[in-house]
Amino acid sequence: MRRLVESGVTEFNVNLPAHEAALFDAQPRTRGRFPRRVAAVRNILATAGPDRLRLTHVVNARNAAHLPACAALAADAVPGLRHVSWNLVKVLGYVRADTGLVPRLCEAGPPLREALAVCRDRGLKAYVDGVPLCHLEGFEDRSVDLQKIPDGDFAHAFEKTHRAACAACTLSALCSGPREDYVGLYGDGELKASARDPLPRGRLQRQLLGGERRG
Repeated sequence: MRRLVESGVTEFNVNLPAHEAALFDAQPRTRGRFPRRVAAVRNILATAGPDRLRLTHVVNARNAAHLPACAALAADAVPGLRHVSWNLVKVLGYVRADTGLVPRLCEAGPPLREALAVCRDRGLKAYVDGVPLCHLEGFEDRSVDLQKIPDGDFAHAFEKTHRAACAACTLSALCSGPREDYVGLYGDGELKASARDPLPRGRLQRQLLGGERRG
């Protein structure tokens, strides 16, 4: 770690998809590595200093119900984090042979919003990718889309697509829609058009971001 920091590495991104050992091992298909992963995370924090460490939680069917506990672990056990990323699992790798690992948005959405509330209440920054704004009600400002879209440019969101329901959504100018691999599995029936007042794009974005445009 010291050699990495001395070589100029400024940010470390660590996958920590669970808050306890059994759930951790069930996801990357390992045994006994959870204590070592937590120790490594704390070592990074102690060596690199504050605001250098990001935790990534790949949201899947096995851990979706436990996301609030994962958020509490990140806030309480690893103080000094730069932020936490909550990324909906993609249909890649062995997920292609086990698509049941992909949770439905209507099932993952409530615990994800609860986890985001935990992060907010504990003063921990959190961002979400792969979940459209209609399933982030109250936490739209945590969307990676909203952070990255420069004046409606969706160039970064090549894996995502607007669907029929998005045409009537007042937030569609700030949302890339669901990922295509998700729609291929479950369709687009879970999308729900927002009826939020359609402010001009810049004003709406600033409102959702609390007046701050982030890179």
